[in-house]
Amino acid sequence: MIFQAIYYYFNKNWMPLHLFQIGLAAFLILMITPVPESPKFYYANNRFAEARRALKKVAKFNGNIMKPIQVDAIVFDLEIKEKVQYVDLNG
Repeated sequence: MIFQAIYYYFNKNWMPLHLFQIGLAAFLILMITPVPESPKFYYANNRFAEARRALKKVAKFNGNIMKPIQVDAIVFDLEIKEKVQYVDLNG
């Protein structure tokens, strides 16, 4: 807003600034959309299979190729608690 106030003080033509701001907003929206959810988000929402896939993508991006067996071997603590509760309820 400070930039905008300075711009309007020296230049009374408002259209170029607004076009620039619209372009910047469109660029930021396009850059944010392909960002995937984090494994932590999936974990917090009990979406463990998606968390494993996200971890695999993170590992690949960091240069650590994980084999499918390694990804399937990941077991989250909440996942174990859910199985224990299910067994307790069903005998």
